[in-house]
Amino acid sequence: MPSIQYTLVDTPAALADACDQLRSQSSLFADTEFMRVKTYTPQLALLQFAAKDSVLCIDPAAGLDLSPLWAVVMDPQRLKILHSGKQDYEAFYFTLGDTPKNLFDTQVAAALCGHPAQIGYAGLVEARFGATISKSQTRSDWLKRPLTTAQLSYAAEDVEYLERLYEQLCSELTTAGRLEWAIEDSEALTDASLYRPNPETAWQRIKNLQFAPPAEQARVRQLATWREERSVTLDKPRSWILSDAVLREIAALNPESLKELSAVNDLPPSTLRKNGDKLLKAIDDANEAVRNGSLAPIRHERPDQEHKTLLKQLGRVVSTRAEELKVPAEILASKKELNAIILGDRHQRPLLGWRANEIGQQLLAEL
Repeated sequence: MPSIQYTLVDTPAALADACDQLRSQSSLFADTEFMRVKTYTPQLALLQFAAKDSVLCIDPAAGLDLSPLWAVVMDPQRLKILHSGKQDYEAFYFTLGDTPKNLFDTQVAAALCGHPAQIGYAGLVEARFGATISKSQTRSDWLKRPLTTAQLSYAAEDVEYLERLYEQLCSELTTAGRLEWAIEDSEALTDASLYRPNPETAWQRIKNLQFAPPAEQARVRQLATWREERSVTLDKPRSWILSDAVLREIAALNPESLKELSAVNDLPPSTLRKNGDKLLKAIDDANEAVRNGSLAPIRHERPDQEHKTLLKQLGRVVSTRAEELKVPAEILASKKELNAIILGDRHQRPLLGWRANEIGQQLLAEL
């Protein structure tokens, strides 16, 4: 059980009092619980805010008018402190249609202080304070009501140490001259375009597509666009509409009729019956785009020896600089980003912002 107390906010009076408390704070130490098992969008199930004497656990399923709370959360002058806030921000986006600005992410800050890049809240609390955070409710059904004491205690722990973490990390980053780095990387997570559905780029989620033949790539991209649009419209997970494996098989088969489409393994009969014609149209549109040159394929050659050698050289530059800075190498540049830079993309993260001086110029010099 956490040492801090929690207050369940599920009545108008309790919400009014909670908002008064939060308005008095220049910073919000926050977390959310949400579910995304049967839907495309994350379903916000609980909001937790550390207040002076307790954690406010605000229930968005209680039928309350949360507009006063959202006004506080969306205030750009009020700093928001979260740990690994990207998923929480996605839930905010789908709830509000926008994202709160002025974020400080303690996971981002911890990595710049030398912790593993993806260190979890519990791991960071244990490393910093020697305290153990329970993980007993990780797979809990947060949409089920009433919420249990165990769930609320677990939720309260998720913000109990945020203020102490923030103060400690800020102090270390300031001393190291890296506070602005953490602010820059945290604020990048508030970009609403990160969370806005974009069917036209949905194909980028599919692994190793660049190695497929150009025409097959085009068919995958068109099918992925159709699947994304369908998922958004129905608010269902992508895999419920069409799995990646089935999507790739359809693209490789290149069917021209429902009979040919029916030969695809694991294609649900209901999908064939209800959407077979739409899938065939997506295939036909992709093939036509390839024929008329309106859809250029992404690079599909496998890396040659020169590319592999360059990648190793850039990787060594990143590793060396990461050791000097005592930060995880992936904080400076990922392998995917290095590959893109080799292929000529000069808009990658290692070449922008604070990384441009710390690693970007070295990478370009190596090229």
